[in-house]
Amino acid sequence: AKMSPPVVEVKMKKKKKRSTEDVEAGGGAKKGKLQPVRASGTPTGSKTKTASPGGSGKKKAAASGRAWTMGSDPLKGRIMVATRDLEVGEVILNEQPLVAASWHEHRCLECHEPHAASTCKEVAAKYPKTVAEKMDDIGEALGTIDGFDELDMSRRLIKLLNLARLQPERAELTRPCTAHNMDKCRAIIKDIKAHKVACVIVPAEVKDEEAARLLAVLNTNSHELGEWGGSGFFPLACLSEHSCQANCAFSTSGTELWVTVVQRVKSGAPLSIDYCDATFEPTAVRQAHLLEDYGFECVCERCTTQPDRARAFLCPEAGCTSKICPVGLGKKPSDWKCLTCRTQLSKPTRIRYKKIEKALADEGPQDLEEIDEVLEHDVFHESHYIIIDALVELGEAMAKDDEQVRNGGAEAIWKRIIRLANEVLPEVHHRKAIYYDNLAQVQVAKGDLGAAKVSLTKAYQVTEKACGKDSPLCQQARQLMLNPPQNIEAMQASYESMRELAAKKQRMGVDGLGFL
Repeated sequence: AKMSPPVVEVKMKKKKKRSTEDVEAGGGAKKGKLQPVRASGTPTGSKTKTASPGGSGKKKAAASGRAWTMGSDPLKGRIMVATRDLEVGEVILNEQPLVAASWHEHRCLECHEPHAASTCKEVAAKYPKTVAEKMDDIGEALGTIDGFDELDMSRRLIKLLNLARLQPERAELTRPCTAHNMDKCRAIIKDIKAHKVACVIVPAEVKDEEAARLLAVLNTNSHELGEWGGSGFFPLACLSEHSCQANCAFSTSGTELWVTVVQRVKSGAPLSIDYCDATFEPTAVRQAHLLEDYGFECVCERCTTQPDRARAFLCPEAGCTSKICPVGLGKKPSDWKCLTCRTQLSKPTRIRYKKIEKALADEGPQDLEEIDEVLEHDVFHESHYIIIDALVELGEAMAKDDEQVRNGGAEAIWKRIIRLANEVLPEVHHRKAIYYDNLAQVQVAKGDLGAAKVSLTKAYQVTEKACGKDSPLCQQARQLMLNPPQNIEAMQASYESMRELAAKKQRMGVDGLGFL
């Protein structure tokens, strides 16, 4: 049973896994893998009507009023602020990108069709002749510049620089956005200007410092567009602040991005999303990731005053079956107390736990036997991030093993993952929909269609709250729930159809310039 893409999925850029101890020692972050939610996991908007920032369509906007406005914070600058009380599942924004580009070499950077950009009429109409005729050569040239080897990034820069030449007022939409790693971006622009082929992409109207700022904005604020096959910059969505326990979540479909409320929000409260989707990562790793990629130290409640539920250790107190999750970074002895009996971990035990944790973060358990062996040492609680990560990898592997599917081993693993996810994750979280969807795939492959329908129903219920009931993602999940595939081939065909639909979508979302 090949694991097909789930109905909801948020992807992060794949990075080398790092432990909490590595980060504390200055070894860098375990960065996220920014995966976009897409067609088997990414939402869209209405076909013909332009949505407002207050909802996904005119009817809802008129009934409930605009959901948010721009506010100001002395440290964060412009932010999104709720103008009324917001309920879970409410879509507050769907937006088309200011610029978006494909990472597929065979796709044109403007029309997204499978032909050379240098032969495209749209490219010829929008770009100077010196750029249009050599667009394919320029793409190859930019790939040779140090630190600038991602095709979709180079294409987005080409498009944004050209937009700054043709419509400087639209390029001004980037002004409120964070521009991190300016020194690196200045160096890249300098290398571009010095390249005999690539130099033509920087218009004479755009100064070098401004070109570097635009690159830094793209590098810091872009969202991946999974099944469409690229990435885009969304100026309004970028106004939402970060929180590791965000009250909103974003998802994409085609080239469109949606923002949905996942926790009840009071009027006047700032609206936030999780920039790195660090679902099970410990506090130190999340903070290092945000500092390196976005240039700020996160001081949200989850990072500073709440127990780090990703780091769950067994309470050593006799008779207690609860767990110890250190508060924040766990720097003080008093941060290491049992969630139930409040027993404080002794210094020798604390040192021992952290040493074992670091060793297993470097090389975690590889199979079910090793996972159970780790748990037998009475150090880790089953909901520790190292255990959950190992279980997810094992679940994906078992789903491809016919014997494990038939004997129920794969199904048992995914049920175990879901139980632990409910302990660690917030009540509404897209990962739960992913896991229920994966469970359903295994059950369909096993032939237990009744159980699969139950799992698909739960996946739909989570998707409805995480993405909004009118979103395309939710509609796709609803169709799977109402018409469960009868075999794994039919299920994979359903996902393939969703992926193809998302790859073709280029609809009209909210116009950021008009709103601002």
